Amino acid sequence: MMTSTMTMKRTRRTLLHAALACAALCALAARPAHAKLRVTATIETLADVARQVGGDRVEVEALSRGTQDPHFVPAKPSLVLALNKADVLVQVGLDLEIGWLPPLVQQSRNARIQVGQPGNVDCSAAIEVRDVPNVPADKIRALGDVHPLGNPHYWIPPDNALAVARLLASRFTALDAAGGGIYVEFGSAALVNSTISGNSAHDSGGLRVYQATVTLDNTIASANIATNAASVATRDLGQGPFASVAAHYSLLGSALNVAPFNAGANHNVFSNSPGLGNLQDNGGPTRTMALASNSPAVDAGSKALALSAGKPLNYDQRTLPWLRLFDDKVDIGAFEYQGDRIFAAIFEPLP
Repeated sequence: MMTSTMTMKRTRRTLLHAALACAALCALAARPAHAKLRVTATIETLADVARQVGGDRVEVEALSRGTQDPHFVPAKPSLVLALNKADVLVQVGLDLEIGWLPPLVQQSRNARIQVGQPGNVDCSAAIEVRDVPNVPADKIRALGDVHPLGNPHYWIPPDNALAVARLLASRFTALDAAGGGIYVEFGSAALVNSTISGNSAHDSGGLRVYQATVTLDNTIASANIATNAASVATRDLGQGPFASVAAHYSLLGSALNVAPFNAGANHNVFSNSPGLGNLQDNGGPTRTMALASNSPAVDAGSKALALSAGKPLNYDQRTLPWLRLFDDKVDIGAFEYQGDRIFAAIFEPLP
């Protein structure tokens, strides 16, 4: 994920196929070690997904055990206490927990997890609900154990589990205070041919590095948002203790026009207006943020850095037929501006 062409944006900047594998590295914001996000899940399966997504950034507990029927969980004072302390409540939804969860949430007196609040996560919102009975409401009860809102046991198919992971990564990132787009803690990471833009968080909406080494090559980190007015300078990149960040042939926010990023040998470009469109379908298997013709990223990248796993990239994030190189030049970021050359790329022989 870290060395391939990709776009990350909050709406959904979603971690795509990497949500389970890399969300602990890339998705969560930079909190001090003592202030982890406290997550309470209704079932152990969702608790495990939350742990995989959040890694060391979260503390997770389940309200029920795997041996219990999630339809009927005894309402105990300990559950109210767990909910009272939670920053996030993760539930199956589709009325699976309707017989016990709502009164506990109400009794918890925790405004963060009440229905309609960002801390109340109904995971069924991430999947396509199936098996909704086509039966009049007044006759459903007579059919026995039928779920009127659809099948709530949806987490078994891998695609659904991944969709839930994406939702949790998105919500955890939004609720964690300090960083938004990518969080790197310990170790090292390389972002190549990537776009990090449009993310919002309290201190560092774009990239947050904490006790880690990060390299940005051919990468856009601009036009992110820090909702804390005092953190405007770190809206695209925030660095904690023992952080080391280097950038080459990258488009960075204007606040980063300082040493060492602005050294001539690094060939970086600085602008708070990267000339990017909304995250949307621009062709290809994933949504992208298209470059405008006047974007400072156009033709400002490095051909030598247009690599994935050490091999030259033939296409941008959208894959064939959107070529990565034109006229021996490459754009910064995940998207290669094609202009009217799209027609030629489709109908002329590809290199």
